[in-house]
Amino acid sequence: FFAQPSWTLLGGILGLIYVVILTITAPAIGIAMTMIGILTGQVAKSLLIDHFGLFASQPRPIDRKRLIALGFIVAALMLIAQG
Repeated sequence: FFAQPSWTLLGGILGLIYVVILTITAPAIGIAMTMIGILTGQVAKSLLIDHFGLFASQPRPIDRKRLIALGFIVAALMLIAQG
């Protein structure tokens, strides 16, 4: 455990923070909003990671189809927020 680089333990700490935030906010904003919000963030971040080739991945430029997909997810988030 102590022989590991300190940055490898960051995942556990961030996971704990993530679970606590979801536990607090999900009852307030609803499960649907929570899940769509998570999905929006993950897709947006994955587009950036692919575009810049981060984490030793092959760069894939952001194209129209990917932006349209992200737009649909954001639209779903806004529709659910309106109730």
